[in-house]
Amino acid sequence: MLMLQLSKPATGVQLLRWNKKLPSASTQDPLGLNLRLSNRLATQLLYCITSITPRARYYAFFPWAFEDYAQNEQGKRVDRGRVGGVLARERAMVLGAALHHKGKACSGGSLGGSEEAIKLYERGARPAYNLDAFKHLKAREGQFGAAYKASLINLGLFAGESEGVNEEAAADSQELDEETQSIEVTQLSPRGKRLADAYRRSVGAARYVKDHWTLQASVPAGVLKEFGARADARSPEKARRTGTLFATYCSRATGTKPNPPTTEGGCRFFFCFTRSGKRRKSGSYSTGMHLTT
Repeated sequence: MLMLQLSKPATGVQLLRWNKKLPSASTQDPLGLNLRLSNRLATQLLYCITSITPRARYYAFFPWAFEDYAQNEQGKRVDRGRVGGVLARERAMVLGAALHHKGKACSGGSLGGSEEAIKLYERGARPAYNLDAFKHLKAREGQFGAAYKASLINLGLFAGESEGVNEEAAADSQELDEETQSIEVTQLSPRGKRLADAYRRSVGAARYVKDHWTLQASVPAGVLKEFGARADARSPEKARRTGTLFATYCSRATGTKPNPPTTEGGCRFFFCFTRSGKRRKSGSYSTGMHLTT
């Protein structure tokens, strides 16, 4: 067997050589090492959180929207279908947030479709809004299909769906690829139902939910504004409630143990990851991240 001694290369053997010295502060990465390393770390440490899923509220909102549709609308005379029912609830949240913030984006950045909601607000106040006529996003399933579907599937929030769905945005857009968007999900898993119930406790007192305005196309402006305020989840109590569950479910998916999240106007989650298998005294490490609600 031929052994190659790197400390003293054999004659005629040329090892890798740089043809130009790069300054240490350069942003160039010729071999792509920084990119590969950062992507691997992000995948392991920020499980199911990607560049197109920055808002924590959607992780709880969509399970609630699916469950509320299944319990109060599916199979009834007013049934708009799963896509239509969930989409209407998303539009109510987006438009309600714009009304609540008086025509401005939510703190920390806009929701998907906030631009259209703000434009509608700036046209002047009106007593009610037709959610069927409000087209906030081009994607067929709204922000769920455009960004969050894969992450929620991989977190195990839907029954009968396998993990390993591609979570990254398509190269030519800031949305999930067509194959991922075409996946049909219908029923929440027990884990998804628990997360939906946590969100329901935050918004259940709002008239939009309590008085079943979720079934109506035309919704009073005051009802939407109230729902937008509650869906914002900026209070520490509501943020901690949903944040704790979300951190717990992330930890179950990755086999890690989260320490309690803290809230500062929004949801700030801190996870403590412990290596599985053979443990060493220094075998644990922690990382922090901030998700805007």
